[in-house]
Amino acid sequence: MSMLARFSSSKGQEFVIRAFSKALSLCNSELELVLMGAAEDLTSLSYVRRLMSLSRELGVGRRVRFLVNPSIYTVYRVLGRSAAFIHVRPYEPFGIVVAEAMAAGAVPIVHRSGGPWIDIVQMGKYGVGFVDEEEAALGICRSVELARELGGRVVERAREFSYEVFRERVRNIVEGLNA
Repeated sequence: MSMLARFSSSKGQEFVIRAFSKALSLCNSELELVLMGAAEDLTSLSYVRRLMSLSRELGVGRRVRFLVNPSIYTVYRVLGRSAAFIHVRPYEPFGIVVAEAMAAGAVPIVHRSGGPWIDIVQMGKYGVGFVDEEEAALGICRSVELARELGGRVVERAREFSYEVFRERVRNIVEGLNA
């Protein structure tokens, strides 16, 4: 499974590591977590070191990989290999990264608030929701179970957010106004 976000305490990587640690005790011991994101200053690099320490403290250090400032090629390669993708920010207006992960075939695990839950995952139709760390851990387990079943459907759902679909919807609205 993976997460893509700038390395910052506000993005929730610490929460993800804790939930992942709990998930390992609940389900498939073969899980691996890949945290990807930008870390371009001393504060964010220090945060990455803190996350690495937390991973070791929780006993999951060998199962958590950190990709700092990955290339876009690396990001898409990791997303394409991920059975699941977690996005933890509550009340996010939209969360395009969730749609990008779905386009790569990853089942999303999102906070049950805001745009990712309502607009993208459609309140559980195309992924898993959570409100706290325990539910996130269960969601990680559930998403891995759902990966085979939902994989193709999440890719199809992600197409709904493509430029072509957006352009067609706008064209239909404009034509409707001119009719």
